[in-house]
Amino acid sequence: MEDFSGTNAYWMPFLTNDSDVDSIMGHVAASGQRILRVWGFNDVESIPSAGTVYFQSFSSSSATINTGADGLQRLDAVVNSAEEHGIKLIINFVNNWNDYGGMKGRLLTTQQTTPMLNIATAYFSACGVIFHVQWYMSARCQAMYQAYIEAVISRYRNSNAVFAWELANEPRCTLCPTSVLTDWIRKTSDYIRSLDSDHMIAIGDEGFGLAGGISFPYLYLQGLDWAANLALPTSPSAHSISILRVSSLAMLLVTAGLKRTPRSVSGSTSLVCLKNTASRIRRTIVLLRVVGRRRVWA
Repeated sequence: MEDFSGTNAYWMPFLTNDSDVDSIMGHVAASGQRILRVWGFNDVESIPSAGTVYFQSFSSSSATINTGADGLQRLDAVVNSAEEHGIKLIINFVNNWNDYGGMKGRLLTTQQTTPMLNIATAYFSACGVIFHVQWYMSARCQAMYQAYIEAVISRYRNSNAVFAWELANEPRCTLCPTSVLTDWIRKTSDYIRSLDSDHMIAIGDEGFGLAGGISFPYLYLQGLDWAANLALPTSPSAHSISILRVSSLAMLLVTAGLKRTPRSVSGSTSLVCLKNTASRIRRTIVLLRVVGRRRVWA
């Protein structure tokens, strides 16, 4: 058994200078970090000024993927540098929140800053929904989302820098039946496996919804069922792995059976880390469902 440490660097694909990317990746490698979780999304509602990085732009009814020098070529730079420095990447496809676009609505306020209603932005606007439950269940929304997934996976599926694909950053569906998210996780994972059967798949959730406690993380209010998502079936030949994440700043990967030769593996992987907030250190167990097969440490 080998231990690997890793961290979040969500912002790295938004850098505009390749030398900055290489410099940071070199420092990461020198520090002994082996895994980086980066955001593979950067959504906008209108085309920004020249030199501003964005990966996908949304109109009132459509989405356009930017593959130019200020688009996915910036993610190319991160993947290429990761390959050169022996770093593995967890690449995320969409944000639950409105930072860098995402599926979430923007909050309308009055002059007294009283919250009123979610105003559609990014995916919400383009596919005509205003609530998360609609986004997860809308064929139109999911078609746009899957088109972006395909664009990213087809670009990097043969890279030895890819550690895992991640469905979303902290997906939630407040007060939804848990079946909504569980069904979305199953369908999206199946779709990703149809594009790439060589890499792991993670949910990216926070691990809410678990029997045995009464504090907030145990409750099902965010539409997540920890046990049900863990029990999702995989294909007969798939490599099934569970990841526990307890920090978005520092991660410890305890990985069973990983060797420095390209091969498909079986076994289990756990990722455990601690989240340090400004006010206190919280312990939050977060389940990321990971399914699929992958090559490791080529």
